[in-house]
Amino acid sequence: MYRSALALALAAASVLLSGSPVPTAWAQSKPSHPAHPTTAPGRAGAAARSAPAQSAAGTSSGAPPIRPPLLTFAVLSDIHIRSGRSDWGVPYRDRAASERFAADLTDLHQRNPHLDALVLNGDLTVTGLDSDYQEFLHILHTRPHPARTLLTIGNHEFYAGFYGPSGVRRPGSFPNGVTEAACIDRFLARTGMPGVYYDTWVHGFHFIALGTERSVISDRLHGDGAYLSPSQLTWLQARLMESPPTQPTFVFLHEPLPGIGLGGAPDAVRPAEPLRAILTRHPNVVVFSGHTHRTLWVSPQAVRVRATTFVNDGAVCEPKDDNRKVVRDSEGLYVEVFPKVIRIEGRDFTHRRPICRIDVPVEQTISSPTWDTRTAGRLPGGIHWRNIITQRGTG
Repeated sequence: MYRSALALALAAASVLLSGSPVPTAWAQSKPSHPAHPTTAPGRAGAAARSAPAQSAAGTSSGAPPIRPPLLTFAVLSDIHIRSGRSDWGVPYRDRAASERFAADLTDLHQRNPHLDALVLNGDLTVTGLDSDYQEFLHILHTRPHPARTLLTIGNHEFYAGFYGPSGVRRPGSFPNGVTEAACIDRFLARTGMPGVYYDTWVHGFHFIALGTERSVISDRLHGDGAYLSPSQLTWLQARLMESPPTQPTFVFLHEPLPGIGLGGAPDAVRPAEPLRAILTRHPNVVVFSGHTHRTLWVSPQAVRVRATTFVNDGAVCEPKDDNRKVVRDSEGLYVEVFPKVIRIEGRDFTHRRPICRIDVPVEQTISSPTWDTRTAGRLPGGIHWRNIITQRGTG
């Protein structure tokens, strides 16, 4: 995987570009149902919520819905901004990465100037150092983007351990005096997010952000995978219980759940089975992940397990095919939510064109999800899965 880290932003006009936190407009308006303020233990966050509205499953359909969508948002990950010093200590700025991210934001704005939300799903930077965050925030604040911009933490947000404060790469003295707590504190301070995991409501739809609480800094055998503590899993279960079962809930985690056909390594998430059980126990949950840099030009782009849909969000920086060959574009997702379907467009920002379309039906009858027996299979433990049929974009 490439290296990176992340941040968030809102209210572009009035924010100074000195690495200051992104404004916290993500904290949502008052709910139309009784509010349930959430405070997770440790570094978890909370946000006020508003009422919810729709559901999830998967196939491809014909003509687009006639009604305007109830909600629109975009998902980008693996942005990998770098600025400050190179591995060898000379002044450096990855101009290509910065221009790519700026162009992606511009393309999304042209695709829909009225996006309701933007999710930047981990690996926003390469080193996780302040200089990377400052460049990332500068680009974000000087390009159009929704006021509701949410960020999740990725493995590259902990890569400061390979560099130390100087920015010079020193793997031999890893972790160079850097701690996980310092990396998490920097992520929260620079992005303005309320925690490594938190939730909010956007136009009545539940958005849940998850994030790793450990890294290779404290566990050399863990590598770049995500670790979700028992506290985070308990918190997630409680938040999902608040979500109406017949409308979609959107979950964001940088690393993909392993064993579902989207390219995640066996140790990509720990503990994988408890997380899988929680997510698939609740209907109409749609989970977005990146990390693998898996291009949206290869199938499957989404997989359904029971009534839960897992979606690959591509990569802004160096998406790769199944042979690990770099695809020369920059990719992400544009999402429209309708009463009976979630329409996900895989987008090539470089050439300003759709790559594929994934239609995820909203399950109205929760006890009987739709199965496509042509692509049916089994996960360990007898869990069923199926590939979601996708339609390729044309132009």
